[in-house]
Amino acid sequence: AELERANTGKDAFLAAVSHELRTPLTGVLAMAESLQEEVRGPLNEHQKRYVAAITESGDRLLRIVNSVLRYVAAMSSDALPPIERCRMNELCAVSVRNAKAKAAAKQQTIQMDVEPFNLEARSNGDFIIQLIDVLVDNAIKFTARQGQLGVTVIDVAEKDAIQITVWDTGIGIGEAQRPYLFQPFTQADQRLARAYEGIGLGLALAKRIVDLLGGAIDVKSEVGQGSRFTVTLPKNLPAQ
Repeated sequence: AELERANTGKDAFLAAVSHELRTPLTGVLAMAESLQEEVRGPLNEHQKRYVAAITESGDRLLRIVNSVLRYVAAMSSDALPPIERCRMNELCAVSVRNAKAKAAAKQQTIQMDVEPFNLEARSNGDFIIQLIDVLVDNAIKFTARQGQLGVTVIDVAEKDAIQITVWDTGIGIGEAQRPYLFQPFTQADQRLARAYEGIGLGLALAKRIVDLLGGAIDVKSEVGQGSRFTVTLPKNLPAQ
């Protein structure tokens, strides 16, 4: 009981701090954007570099804050999300579009394949987009420049399910790291000076969403050869 109370208190603390950080941070980013647009007059080259650095660092911090808030929100709810008709090709297209700029910055290509093209499910579209966003972002992060990644969705009719696979040609995951993949605040690279940004909440959030949608998640990976995260979700969640 004491551990449960401590865990609840931790989540409440994370949510409160993240909310308090996001408000002034968005203000800083708004002012930096105004400077970049030279609303108050032209900037010299040094000033442009400084403002670009402020924006880049601020965007990175905002992504971390938002990931904490999404994680806390998912962990604090056990209720079944609202059920709706979900067109899988549209949801995948949204996630691929969300990731396009980040992948382009690393000259990576993202493939998308939904079979059949008109595949639908009765589930929660927002949760599915979040789920694919997290897995695609993870793939981009751990894939080298000019690498490849993709999203594949198929109909598993015999199980009345859909299967979402996000694959990449990245660094892969060693056997020793597998047990910790879906635990919060962990990464495969736990050294002090890590080569990859993030606080280790992405896959924990993905696992929580999969649980809320009544599904299962599996990973196959080989060091240096890439990874495949496969999510199996019910095609027809019962209405609340």
